[in-house]
Parts: sequence; structure tokens; C-alpha cells
Amino acid sequence: MGTRSVIEFAHKDKVLAYIYRHWDGYPSRDGMPCSLLEFFLELEANVEDRRFDDPQYLAAKFVVWQAKVYAKRFDYKSGKDKPTHYLDFLGVGITTGAESAHPDIEFVYRVDCNGSDENGMPLIRWRHVHEEKDCRNDYEWHDIEYERTKAGGICYQLGVKVYEEEDEGKKDEWIEVLPAEKE
Repeated sequence: MGTRSVIEFAHKDKVLAYIYRHWDGYPSRDGMPCSLLEFFLELEANVEDRRFDDPQYLAAKFVVWQAKVYAKRFDYKSGKDKPTHYLDFLGVGITTGAESAHPDIEFVYRVDCNGSDENGMPLIRWRHVHEEKDCRNDYEWHDIEYERTKAGGICYQLGVKVYEEEDEGKKDEWIEVLPAEKE
């Protein structure tokens, strides 16, 4: 079962693009914050025109980047994923809004293309969508704090515990995302 999420790409609090992701939408070590920061680092390392300040282009680039990740099928004989054509992907796509993406969205992320860190990288916020299944609710937004490492990567923290049992004592844990390699 996937942890479904929606990423809102916004400028000045106006959402201009919505992306649905079926898998790994939780705000933790291997979830969406890590994916977004890896994506930003990949753009910094390999793309001259990054469009960090343009929500629609940045969202399109994110879908293309995710297509690379999801272009695979599980092979039951070998027990491993096998790559497919880069257009043969599921699990990520464009949607018309957070509330229309899927009936059981768990998390919504906001990529703020207006706000940025000292390198121009967008800021990220997230919120949990509770059982009402209405992504337009007023549940509290949480900022994802991050800072650059000397090696060119990023360390981040979520600022709050997401799952009490699993994350006990991990509120202030910094999670490192390594820099992307140039292609």
C-alpha cells in the first residue's frame, strides 16, 4: 500500500501546479522531503536553467525526474525490479488539485517557489491530511528546515514527530541528503 501525497508548487501562496505521488509520501527519512531535496540537488548539479522560481516548470521537471524512478516493473521470476522505457511509468502524475488527486491522500507538501534559501532553492512545507479526506482542511503546516553541508549536500529536519511510536526521540534528528553527481 502506498503513502499517497500531493505536492503543490506555489508562488506567493497561489498554487499553480499539483503533482500526485502514489508512493513514499510520508515526511520521514526516505519519504517526500528527501525526494524533493534530492531533486533540487540534481537540478543544481546538472541543469543550468533550474526554474526554482517557476512553479509550473519546476513541477514539470519533477514529474520527468520521478518518471526515471518509476519506469520499472517487478519481475516475479527474478524477484527484482526491471527497468522499462522511461515513458512506461506509474505512480506520479499531474492532477487538478489536492482534493481531486486520490480519495486517501495522507500528506500534502507545498514547494514555495517565491521563498528560497540563500542558494535560491525553494522552501518546503508539509501537513498531514486526516481522516476527513479533504486536502483543503486547515491542519497546521510544518516547515522543513534544512542547511547545506560542507560536502555540498543538505541536512534537514522535519521539525515535528510524525508517528509518535516510530519517531520517539527523533524530533531534532538531522537527515542528510548527499549531493547529486553531475551527469
